[in-house]
Formats: sequence, structure tokens, C-alpha cells
Amino acid sequence: MGKIAIINCSHENKKQIDEVIDIFTHYFLLNHIETETIRISNLRIAACTECKVCMQLPGETPVKCFMHDNMDDIIDKMESANAFIFLSDTTSMFSANEVFQKFSKRLAAYYYWPFGTKSSTHRKKVHNKTSILVNYNTTMGFFKSSYLVALEQLKTNSIAVGAEPVAQITLKPSKNPHNFKSLYKKELEISAEKLLKSLTINS
Repeated sequence: MGKIAIINCSHENKKQIDEVIDIFTHYFLLNHIETETIRISNLRIAACTECKVCMQLPGETPVKCFMHDNMDDIIDKMESANAFIFLSDTTSMFSANEVFQKFSKRLAAYYYWPFGTKSSTHRKKVHNKTSILVNYNTTMGFFKSSYLVALEQLKTNSIAVGAEPVAQITLKPSKNPHNFKSLYKKELEISAEKLLKSLTINS
């Protein structure tokens, strides 16, 4: 039916994020769906220099950076996936974590922006893939903006790779860390079911 790439852009809160991934992988395993988890923090990804060389060639296919690091492999895996789960953690209400930021900037490969033009355009004109967006947020939603901003940042990445989100979830710290998995299990499985249905529709 398809393959789901789990893009883990977390920087801290490893235990909670791993528990979320366990719920997803177990659900999809029971439904005979293959998943692959890509932990961005474990990979060698150079910081984007914003040279825009990768953005010069036209076409729908992302253009790999001249630095040829692990981002090449990530792009290959994303291109072969049918759906995604984008995960990130947020500990500051003012900015995304550094792992997420580095990954996001390297998604420049998915944009077309010739020199001399005012703005970029998405290479993926058709969003024929789907995604779930998950943010583990420890800012407690001060001013209610950090929750919205974090999900919008995840959505930007999802749209860039041609995937329309079918579910968005903000997870918050539990007073009892041992209850975290049981607290969110049902909500995560409902979102997984939505992604599974989208795979059936798009197959």
C-alpha cells in the first residue's frame, strides 16, 4: 500500500519522542505498512550557505546540494515515501530547535528560485502525498503562539515535499512522565488511521 517516512527533527525530549514513534510504528506494523524512521540529529547535514545553487534548475525533482552529505540520502528516502510523519520538539516560544532549523533550510532543494527573480516557488505543484504533523511543546503555550507557530513550521516543510497534512497534534509534558504514552496513545492512533486512509485513497 505504501511506505511512511518518519522524519524525527527533535533536539531534546528524546524519551517522549521515541514513545510517540513507538505508537506510530506499532500501529502501522499491525496494518502491514512499512515505516522508516529518519533521526535527523544522528546524520551529517551541513548548514545551508544560502548560495541558491540547488534552486536554479527547473523541474519537480529536488536538486541535491553540491556538499553531498547525508541530506542526499534523506531526499532519496523522502522521494520514495508515500506519506510522512514530521516530528519536532519546541523548548523556546521564539524559535524552532536547531536540528529542525538546519533540516528545514536544506529543503531549499524543493524550491525553484532563479537568480534575478523576487521569490521562490514550490517544485512540487501537486500534493499527492500526505502527512501527520507532531510537535512536542514544552513552552506551555505562552501567548498561545508557540503552538501555532511550531505547527506552521512543520506544515511548511510538509507542503514543500508535496505532502498535504491530514492531522496536526501538539503534545504537552505530562505531570507524570510515566503516563505520557497512555495519555496521547488514542489521539496518535486516530491520526495514524487518517494517514492510513489517505494512503488507500491515493494508491
